[in-house]
Amino acid sequence: QKENVFLAGASMGGHVASRLSKKFSFKAVILQCPAAYISTAETKKFDSGFTYILHNSWGWDNSPAIKDIKQYAGPVLVIYGSHDTEIPQTVQNLYKQIGNKQGKAVILSGGAHSLLNPKNAKEKQARTELYMQSFSFIKSYT
Repeated sequence: QKENVFLAGASMGGHVASRLSKKFSFKAVILQCPAAYISTAETKKFDSGFTYILHNSWGWDNSPAIKDIKQYAGPVLVIYGSHDTEIPQTVQNLYKQIGNKQGKAVILSGGAHSLLNPKNAKEKQARTELYMQSFSFIKSYT
């Protein structure tokens, strides 16, 4: 039986949430601008070595986070801002495919990577839409 807990992760936390989806039972998973790293990055310190791996890695489809969230049996909401330049498009596409298959994928017009920290009016609108999409998703599974 699934717990009545929703798991949410943003950016690097999206990678972590995707990994946790395999280990614990959640009612649903919400991923906001999720990242995905190759397995080598998971054991690196958060320093220049980690950054080097992130910027010089390919094969994200083999990321343990991507593999784990694909195996997750519950619903998944994936949200990206239309102007997210932090997460490689390949990673965004992988997560959007998962969202479309296992729940929902949403692209927020005018949103950047840091949807929770808007810097202009369009980003504030995207943040509001993030909240609305998330609450609607949660409500549909409660």
